[in-house]
Amino acid sequence: MRVATALALALHALIMMAVPAAAQKTPPPVIAILDVQRIIRDSTAATGIRSELEKHRSSYQTEITKQENDLRTADQELAQQRNVLSSEAFAERQREFQKRVASLGDLVQKRKRQLDDAHAVAMKKVEDTLMTIVDELMKESSFNVVLPKSTVVRSAGNLEVTDEALKRLNKRLSAVQVVLPKE
Repeated sequence: MRVATALALALHALIMMAVPAAAQKTPPPVIAILDVQRIIRDSTAATGIRSELEKHRSSYQTEITKQENDLRTADQELAQQRNVLSSEAFAERQREFQKRVASLGDLVQKRKRQLDDAHAVAMKKVEDTLMTIVDELMKESSFNVVLPKSTVVRSAGNLEVTDEALKRLNKRLSAVQVVLPKE
């Protein structure tokens, strides 16, 4: 019986502590809308990142195209030597050629990974700066919710803060250096 009384008192105490928390009034939402896709598309820093990555991509493509052409030439030479070489010598050269093909495939994947990683690191700087700006806008304008425009079906009034956020982002972060990971 004492245990039941103690449990009842403990349960009553827990309920009484929870009542004030539940009774606190939740503030009404003050909503702003942000077109994140537009900011990522139009910001000076993001545009610069894409441009710099395209230069690296073009350089990599030139490197890969040269190696592909070398492999085509080597393949043609190997085909011509098929009847001249012994079967063992031909098989050895064919294995060497296949290693070169596999090596080029590895290089292509490595270059793609380097570009993807560099893009992610650079864009993280843009996104982090944008989130700092959004926090500032929330404090200045007393917003307590910022929704991405892509999730908003309809809104009344001018709730969008995209132009101001983009202006501040361009002022604060005009460029981001794209650093490719080391080989």
